[in-house]
Amino acid sequence: MVAEDLVSEAVLGEIITANALILTCKCDEDNVRKGRFVTVTAGENWPPLVHEADSGEPVFGASLKAGNNGDYIPVCIFGVVKMYAGGAVTAGAGVKTDDEGRAVAALAADDALSGGDLGEHTWKESFVGKARSNVLFQRVMKEYVLSDVAQALGKMHDVAVEAAQKMAVGRDLIWVVPVTSPKVRFYLSKRGTAWRISDGPPLQTSEHFETVDISVGYEYGYDALFSQAYLEDVPFNVIERAVRDAAQLLEEQLTKDIVSLYEGISAGDLAGGAEISADTNGTLSWADLVEAWITVRKAGYTPDVAMVHPDQVADLWNDDKFIHSFYFGDKVDVGRGVLGETYLGFRIVETDLCTATKVHLIDTSKAAVLLLRRDILTQ
Repeated sequence: MVAEDLVSEAVLGEIITANALILTCKCDEDNVRKGRFVTVTAGENWPPLVHEADSGEPVFGASLKAGNNGDYIPVCIFGVVKMYAGGAVTAGAGVKTDDEGRAVAALAADDALSGGDLGEHTWKESFVGKARSNVLFQRVMKEYVLSDVAQALGKMHDVAVEAAQKMAVGRDLIWVVPVTSPKVRFYLSKRGTAWRISDGPPLQTSEHFETVDISVGYEYGYDALFSQAYLEDVPFNVIERAVRDAAQLLEEQLTKDIVSLYEGISAGDLAGGAEISADTNGTLSWADLVEAWITVRKAGYTPDVAMVHPDQVADLWNDDKFIHSFYFGDKVDVGRGVLGETYLGFRIVETDLCTATKVHLIDTSKAAVLLLRRDILTQ
């Protein structure tokens, strides 16, 4: 490949955008070249230890200076940097690293969404085209008096989303983060050291974060197969109900996986290092929730959700102390299972998908994250 300089006014490894985010890192190997992708070496280090990225490794940033093992170099985390390409790339398309830290085209199917496309091209070229000859969407156009098959697709999508929202209790149990990449690097913050500016920093400061790469690897689907006679003859509200049922089943499966994540945490990893037993075996009381809240607070967290089974919610409604501490608030949705809040700052979320003998008090900002690459699609 003959190299072509597309940004001749800039030098290799130079930032060519305003408001770039730069982090000082430490080389973990020799011959880290300027203008190449780098990745963080495994382990908890501050400043981060980096090495020149190899093919398949998650990219941390682009090096702005060459360095050898032990050298400190600036790394651009966010911004535009002039660098070498390892092959032909398309403007606006996703890129990844090759085995020499150069930018190469990423495959849309498994590495990136090319050109920032979140399905628009597929929608126009595939879904709409197929829907034109689909009996279901022809029926939707007839029932709703629609002139375009894209409107029929949109209407069925609205029906599915509205139905799913009624079962979306799982999203109240976890931090939801929309993403566009199949893998996201998170920095898990730790308690650092504060000091007075006039005194200067201490001689040694503890590491402030560790990294974890989370892959967006689960995809849920529901297929419904109907005969042409069924779609032509059955009352239309029956068809709508089938679409609603499909969407609710998808959302219910998501909630099951979130509940399984929390219930799979070992007792030793919980706040306080152990489970807390109820004062009265088999009955949940307000005093039990207060004890759990104190334990979580002592561990340095602020619980904002209590995941409770309907059997235990019934116990709470028979406890005067709980009733006096409870208020419905503005975000209540009893039908979905979000009952309201207590004056201790956590809301009660009811679901029959959790274990009837356990309650989880959760700080959703710290406990876990749900990376949502694509929300509900109707195809």
